[in-house]
Amino acid sequence: MRKEIYLDHQTISRPSPAVIERMNHYFLHKWGTLSAPHQKGQELYEDVDVALKKLYLLLGANERSHFVLTTGGAEAIFQMLMSFYFDEIRETGRNHLLTTSIEEAPILLSLSRLEQLGCVTRLLPVAENGMIKLSALEEALKPKTALLSISWANALTGVIQPVADIVRICHAKGVKVHLNASAMVGKLPISFDELGVDFLTFDGDKIHTPQGIGGLFQKTKPHESRRHVAALSGLSLAVEEEIERMGQFAMETARLRDTFEAELKIALPDTVILFQEADRLPAVTCAAFPSVMSEALLYYLHRRQVYASLGGGQFQKLSAQLKNVSEELAQSALSFSITHETTEDDLAEALDIIVSSVRKLSTLSAAL
Repeated sequence: MRKEIYLDHQTISRPSPAVIERMNHYFLHKWGTLSAPHQKGQELYEDVDVALKKLYLLLGANERSHFVLTTGGAEAIFQMLMSFYFDEIRETGRNHLLTTSIEEAPILLSLSRLEQLGCVTRLLPVAENGMIKLSALEEALKPKTALLSISWANALTGVIQPVADIVRICHAKGVKVHLNASAMVGKLPISFDELGVDFLTFDGDKIHTPQGIGGLFQKTKPHESRRHVAALSGLSLAVEEEIERMGQFAMETARLRDTFEAELKIALPDTVILFQEADRLPAVTCAAFPSVMSEALLYYLHRRQVYASLGGGQFQKLSAQLKNVSEELAQSALSFSITHETTEDDLAEALDIIVSSVRKLSTLSAAL
């Protein structure tokens, strides 16, 4: 049976065995609740303290910051925005919110809910390199602007936003910044304090936790936080595992990605590697295959057990995000994302399958 080659790690990653083992310890042995006034509850407090201290240390948050455990990155975003509405927008009357035209569904959908409560959202354009246009950001900041909500890196294209410039521009006008870091945790260094953002959310299942775990760091104290000790402990371990291998991961995956892209170009000279000159994640390739429709290519790859992405679900379709390329390239683009589990042999085999699939589809297209 052919081996599956999974190249869609920005959508979801396989849970870490160590994280599952850690969580099972609580399901099987320490299954009490923190609210119980006896040993089964009291014995959990030290575990919570250890897990939180580790998260704060690993993600560069000081003791004045506040962490909220959520059921995923989408809930973290929604909870943050709804709290922001009640705590700040209703109090100040500043109801103008900003995001980008390429944002992920959780941000766009949450902002659309706020629009039903009287808020106004503006979608900012991105430049040809996939980064937010800072001039457009400055122009969009109005006296009633309260918040910019943005993803630090685009999960499908890998493009990293200039957060330092974004924070400087927004804070100069008293506008707060929410950063969705789901694509960044464990890929490149993160320090909540040094970033200077007001809110940072992330999804656990992108860093090898089971589905249904996420987190929110914020400077203001939350009204409440979940007390799922197994999930908190599992998330803390997953972040620790990712950061422990981050240095080697970044170098090795960048090497694998660059080799993969170079060999794609050799085998298929018409291939366009998008955003190759941009500041981007080391583990993501966004490639367009002219004359081949992305849906058809994805289907061919799926039949041969190579799994890539064209967006949808939690993401906008990749073709909708590629606003500064031709329609032909936008409709022929796929995203490939790797992790520490991806081997050189995996990519070599995937490359052969991609090349043969593109050639076959190109032949079929030419015959029509």
